[in-house]
Amino acid sequence: MSLVLDKEQMWSAEEIRDLILFAKELQQTNEDLRSGIILMQAKLDNEEAKVKKLLLVLKQNNIW
Repeated sequence: MSLVLDKEQMWSAEEIRDLILFAKELQQTNEDLRSGIILMQAKLDNEEAKVKKLLLVLKQNNIW
């Protein structure tokens, strides 16, 4: 079992591997969350555009 000396902390190869795998999992979770945010922003933008169109129609018909 090889060890890496980092000042006073000793890390085994297995611990380093586990940390790398954990970092990759966090990276994937981050990408998934970013994708979700982009999707929600697109939906919000579409809904806001609908509201603007409806308000324009209401104003043109002297309803608002």
